[in-house]
Amino acid sequence: MTAPLPVEGYRTPEPALGPLEAKHGPAFQGRKAFWWTVRTAVFAVAGLFAVVGNPLAYGGWVLCAVAFVHALIVWDFRRHADVEVHVHRDGLRVHLAGAWRTLAWDDVKTYTTRVDRVGSSIMTMNWWSSVARTRVIVGTREGDEIELTSAIDGLLKIGARIRSESLSRLRRTARAELDAGKSLTFGRLSLDRDGIYRGSQMLPWSELESVEVDRGDIVVRRKKARLAWSRDPYPGTPNAHLFVDLLERHLKRAAK
Repeated sequence: MTAPLPVEGYRTPEPALGPLEAKHGPAFQGRKAFWWTVRTAVFAVAGLFAVVGNPLAYGGWVLCAVAFVHALIVWDFRRHADVEVHVHRDGLRVHLAGAWRTLAWDDVKTYTTRVDRVGSSIMTMNWWSSVARTRVIVGTREGDEIELTSAIDGLLKIGARIRSESLSRLRRTARAELDAGKSLTFGRLSLDRDGIYRGSQMLPWSELESVEVDRGDIVVRRKKARLAWSRDPYPGTPNAHLFVDLLERHLKRAAK
């Protein structure tokens, strides 16, 4: 009689992801790390000299404040120095917070991008560039989330790959659910067999004129209407790529 497997130490095997295609490490390294550190030191020294020379000088305290913000940014960069992403044919392996996580393309349930502007980013000490910090948030079918940020070198390439691989898979599921009479939710927007919804507003499929991404917004237009029917930010809308794709495909079918 075969003995049962021990409970302790048993783990579900990770899915095979196929051959390795690319590796991405931390963005804060090499010249970028050097110049951020140098700028922090320069602002700190200039500010201290100015304050010591004249404690009431406004400019000296401004330089000290800038140096302090730079120091926080450098510290936050260093805090994410162990981040790494391995892109495989069939998914990702992500090293975050000292542990590896595996994501197969088939397990992606939601894909969301977010952009933190400079003002709020400084307050939360998460400023990855001079303009904004970008995040890619992937929800899995198991209910987990994997968040990738601009701390990773090549985040835009990684995000584009996740978006591309997930779209064809999510599209099949979405079409099946719509055909079955179910509703699909995309943040404030939703779809069903009858049309598009935004809060209490409803746009029948037959009145859909166009959909486009304009300056970071998803713009849906109604036939014979001068103003856009809806305008919602692409960043922050779960599966925004799928929403736009479904509307574009409907318009192509209707044009035949």
